Amino acid sequence: MSASDGGGSSFHHFVAGGLGGSFSVMSGHPFDTIKVRLQTMHHAEVLGQRSFNGLLDCAMQTVRHEGARGLFKGLMPPLLASVPANACFFMGSAFGRSFFNKKEEKELASHQLFVAGCFGGFSLALVTTPVERIKCILQTRQEVSTRSQIYCIWDCGRTIFWREGFKGFYRGLCVTFVRDIPSGGGFYMTYYAMLRALNRGDEEKSSKLKSALRVMAAGGTAGVVNWILAIAPDTLKSRVQTAPPGEYPRGARDAYKHLMATEGPRGLFHGLSAVLIRAFVSNAFCLLGFEIAISLLTRGSAAT
Repeated sequence: MSASDGGGSSFHHFVAGGLGGSFSVMSGHPFDTIKVRLQTMHHAEVLGQRSFNGLLDCAMQTVRHEGARGLFKGLMPPLLASVPANACFFMGSAFGRSFFNKKEEKELASHQLFVAGCFGGFSLALVTTPVERIKCILQTRQEVSTRSQIYCIWDCGRTIFWREGFKGFYRGLCVTFVRDIPSGGGFYMTYYAMLRALNRGDEEKSSKLKSALRVMAAGGTAGVVNWILAIAPDTLKSRVQTAPPGEYPRGARDAYKHLMATEGPRGLFHGLSAVLIRAFVSNAFCLLGFEIAISLLTRGSAAT
């Protein structure tokens, strides 16, 4: 396996991004559940539900009261959406690259990679907002449910539609744009810049294992950069999407004012440790799946 460095058509990136997304969700969802619960503790305390003292306490209480399945609440929405969401991100980024390098004859500068990733982040936000609305609501439910996840998704989606109409699925869209556009740029730029640095002078000599480890190291680091940029708007997004209707009439602006008044700036970074662990693990596997798929797709195209 060799690193793609952005090679391949937009269609190749669409397909490969979908495969990488499924790798990412399966490996990182338990950390995501912990992140959302830490971010929304304020609502839990108001409702008389459990609160947590950090990542480990949240994980232990969840497993103790709900079993290991509790860490996988809300898995189905992102898993079902991971293929189109990540596919759209990588296809959007490939589209952004085409503005700077139509014939793929040269390496892009770091700022050009950042802009290309911003295109991907814009595409990603459009797909993920309704999915994350349902996911976050399911993740904050602390009762043990005997119903299937498919039924819970259907019931949650139906309730949102009845109470808020179709626009309820897109509650938090603006703050999702604020999260995904710059963080997508940081992710894309970091991944390709680091991969080039790791491969420099050793492209043809690397074993498949060494190439895979380099891809995972670059992908994991890119994921950490992505979430350092994204964690503050993501906290606001989680609160806006899980709040009762009418609690934040102006969306993220009201959520921000309330958070600053009650918790201060530290409140924006609840769940950071869970986020960064999840970011490295899930994005390492995401980019590994992406590069494997790109390698197979481009090899198949060359053969034909």
